Amino acid sequence: MRKEFEIQGAVEVPSEVTEEEFVDKFISFIESNNWWFGGGIREIIDGFYINQDGTKGEHVLDTDLKELISKDKSAEAIELFMNLTGESLEEAKRHINSLSKLL
Repeated sequence: MRKEFEIQGAVEVPSEVTEEEFVDKFISFIESNNWWFGGGIREIIDGFYINQDGTKGEHVLDTDLKELISKDKSAEAIELFMNLTGESLEEAKRHINSLSKLL
């Protein structure tokens, strides 16, 4: 029988740790226990995914926020963004409005 654990989360590391260093240490830990890891790792800085070319991608909350917006729940999306990021009402409205234009 095989048993697996799906990991859904993030690991916070000092800013000087590179993605490559993190992956090397993570995989070394997994392999040292004779375990196997299948999946991916994405770098996140200040709540934004970092693209392969080093540019800032979408915010980690954007998928959930887009779902709320598509259900005409923009006010809830604004509140969620503010509560989880600590951003101001103005910044939350700006972010939600920019996401709305993409839908």
